[in-house]
Amino acid sequence: RQYFWEAFPSKDLHGSQQESRTTYMFTYLDADERRPSLAQMFDDYLGLLPDYSGAKGTGGEKPKIDEMEVSRALFGFFPSYTDSP
Repeated sequence: RQYFWEAFPSKDLHGSQQESRTTYMFTYLDADERRPSLAQMFDDYLGLLPDYSGAKGTGGEKPKIDEMEVSRALFGFFPSYTDSP
């Protein structure tokens, strides 16, 4: 599978002056049962987030996921059909 990422600065929901980012990951897959589950893709997102978010640790290094303050996580999917109306 191939993931696509978007990351950009955003307003901190907690009111701090720390740099905040909004990060999206998406992919295109059919519903074949051999494909990864939605839960597996969300696990992939969390595992890859430090690499792709552009976030920096206190020393400017890439943070570990448990060092990141995640304000909110949203996960969704958009079903599509080849024989749609």
